Amino acid sequence: MPGFDTLRFVHELELVGVPRTQAEGHARAFAGAYNHVQDQMATKQDLERTQVALKTDIDSLRDNTKADIAALSAETKADIAALRAETKADIANLSAETKADIANLSAETKADIANLSAETKADIEALRTETKADIAALRSETKQDIASLRVEMGEGFARIDASFQSLSTSIAWIKWTSTGMLTLCLASAGACFEMLKRVSTVIQ
Repeated sequence: MPGFDTLRFVHELELVGVPRTQAEGHARAFAGAYNHVQDQMATKQDLERTQVALKTDIDSLRDNTKADIAALSAETKADIAALRAETKADIANLSAETKADIANLSAETKADIANLSAETKADIEALRTETKADIAALRSETKQDIASLRVEMGEGFARIDASFQSLSTSIAWIKWTSTGMLTLCLASAGACFEMLKRVSTVIQ
């Protein structure tokens, strides 16, 4: 940047009516301020150095950022791999536990079915035994009833035979008595015979 031209500055002030002494004072003041500002302003070399430094910082930041992203990516991948492994292990454990539970439940169910089958077979066998005993008892009672009925029928037939014999004797006697009485006795005998047939039918 060029230096401050004090002579020109004084000349310009004098042209507008500023006294020379006052113009020179203003020129010195402006020159001091100009030089101070010039000292504070960056030069092209300063800007180039700053640009190089910024580029270096940006490159370093880029490299660091890439490194951080790579590290984060690696850590994330490692965490995902670890989580995947843990998840697989948990699933395997859960699958094993589930299979074990199913196997235990299946064994318990089979045991319950076997016990129920055994109990059912035992109940059926006990019922069969009771039924056979009841049938045997009923058969025995039936045989006894039939035997008693046969005895009663035998006694009944014996009484009927006695009655027939008595009736035959009565008929023979009546024949000797009169024809009218004979007819009456024969009718009575027919009624008795019919009654005996009905009794025999009922007994059979």
